[in-house]
Amino acid sequence: MSLKRLATRVGAAVWGDNLFRGRSVGQELAGKVSQWELLALAVGHESLAAADAPLLDDLITCCVAPDPRIWPLKIVRLLSAFGHVTAGTIAGSYSTEGSPFGWRSCSCSASFLLTMEDARRRGDLKRALAAPRVDPYPGYGVPFRNEDERVTALRECVRRRGRPGDVYWRLAHEVEGHPNVPPLNIGGASGALLLDRGFSPEQILGLGPILAHPNYLANAMEGAAQAPAVLRRLPEGSIDDQTAPHRRSPRAMEADRG
Repeated sequence: MSLKRLATRVGAAVWGDNLFRGRSVGQELAGKVSQWELLALAVGHESLAAADAPLLDDLITCCVAPDPRIWPLKIVRLLSAFGHVTAGTIAGSYSTEGSPFGWRSCSCSASFLLTMEDARRRGDLKRALAAPRVDPYPGYGVPFRNEDERVTALRECVRRRGRPGDVYWRLAHEVEGHPNVPPLNIGGASGALLLDRGFSPEQILGLGPILAHPNYLANAMEGAAQAPAVLRRLPEGSIDDQTAPHRRSPRAMEADRG
């Protein structure tokens, strides 16, 4: 049976250099591109403007909400209490993967906004938003408070950068103004901002964990340093051991009788 050779467009190691998405790391990328330009290449996006990188820096800063009392960060603390920063950080990404308010919501909201933009172009946006839904509006809804403070901070950054008129950013706020739609959350705002930079929902899915990474990393670092016993061991009084007793071998039982 012959096996096909798997092709890759990610990169290659060559003598004296590495290639990344067809570009020389040493000659074309090092010292010339920002981290966001590199991340854009990593997810297959070819046209991120250098001027967009500062706005994406604003985005990742506004996503910072590191209070360890927040549910996903409790998981980070639990895993990092065993002294492993990496385990705690990765646990943060995994624990929010399926949450409607986790990093996946950035991608889901981007797909939703693309659909709403199609409806808007047809002059059908109001009807599309008023249609019965079995799921919430992706990227909208703020638990326990009236607005998402991260979105408030990001709006101000977008205003200062002179970009409030971008298509999906404007649409995200137009959708928010509909009577049935709850307030915009940071997932929806992130999806809109990244769509306006030319990222697809699939690419945004890959970038989502990066937006939350400072929250995970900060808690994992402190959690590993503290390593509190209360997170590493349950109190003995709360454990009910129902495992079967150890079995003795026939030879040992014969010796007991003997």
